[in-house]
Amino acid sequence: MTPILMPAFSAQMEKGALARWLRRPGEPVAAGDVIAEVETDKATMEIEAPVDGALGRILVPQGARDVPVGAALALFEPGEGPPVDIDDEPVWTGPTAPVSMIDALRDAIAEEMRRDPTILVLAEAAAAGGPSGALRGLAAEFGGGRVVEAPTSLGAAISAALGAALGGARPLLDLPGGEAAAALAALAPALALRLPVAILTSLRPDFAPPAEAAALVPSGPAEARAAIKAALRHDGAALTLLDAALRAVVEAAPVAGDGPARLGRARLLREGARLTIASYCSGLKIAADVLDEDEAGLADLIDLRSLRPADVATLTARAAATRRLIVFDPLGGACCAGLVAQAQAATSGALDAAVRLATTPAELREAASAARSGRPA
Repeated sequence: MTPILMPAFSAQMEKGALARWLRRPGEPVAAGDVIAEVETDKATMEIEAPVDGALGRILVPQGARDVPVGAALALFEPGEGPPVDIDDEPVWTGPTAPVSMIDALRDAIAEEMRRDPTILVLAEAAAAGGPSGALRGLAAEFGGGRVVEAPTSLGAAISAALGAALGGARPLLDLPGGEAAAALAALAPALALRLPVAILTSLRPDFAPPAEAAALVPSGPAEARAAIKAALRHDGAALTLLDAALRAVVEAAPVAGDGPARLGRARLLREGARLTIASYCSGLKIAADVLDEDEAGLADLIDLRSLRPADVATLTARAAATRRLIVFDPLGGACCAGLVAQAQAATSGALDAAVRLATTPAELREAASAARSGRPA
């Protein structure tokens, strides 16, 4: 395989920042195709494929800063054969520029649109980034045929998305948070027919996703990236719900080409002995802060990742070990009421206390205190 090196775009250039990868590992490219963007002190420059072939292992992730001229950025397989080395993690150990949730969403949507030409996005002010801001820059790359200005009427926008899905497209609707419930009602045909319609919108306290739609609740930029990829590949209606409290959160840049989240698969963030706490989005930070006030190893902390389908199996398995389960909903309870009922039915008689729905830090502290003392919650 041939290495792709950090080029010198001027005689004075000594290092640059790898802004983003535009191709996925394993993806065929033609000679001259732009595969990456590099930021220098003066401009954003492009790296092109030297010949026909396929991008292999990425050695330097997007967001990496101070990459020396001549450093190997990735491996490249010339010709028609698939690359033989695409699965390993990047080896870059230098600094990386942090990305926000919106930046991670934008990059992931762009990657999915390059991967699947049937994906299109619809939103008011789509060319300016849409209500979420995650569509910024997509119109310049994909054009007006795939980045579509949605009608101002919600009903007309839903009709446009349904028509696109019936025609074989995979539309993504970027909607203001206040329209999510009305949008789902209007999307009843898509839910019944399992049309692939993805919705990107904001979480609201009174919002409870229907059983027919997948609902992903990312807790940070990397999770948002995986969530929107899963939504765009889902063969049915899928919502990616953004927590406004997390918009300012930044993380190290995720690796380009990573895959979608697995719907209905929660993630154990920390393991404890006496209590299992499950939450999502900004609730995880609140729960972690409460647990940090207490003794180490007291409680599990589980990131739900998706509300529909919910990973009841992981919750009940961990609750069987700790004997107590509390679901923390930072938005008041509507989003998690159904999950609590499912978990209660699955653990009936097996726990030391009933499955509890908490909505405030004070309730979490009370549950932790009860678990420590062994008294009923």
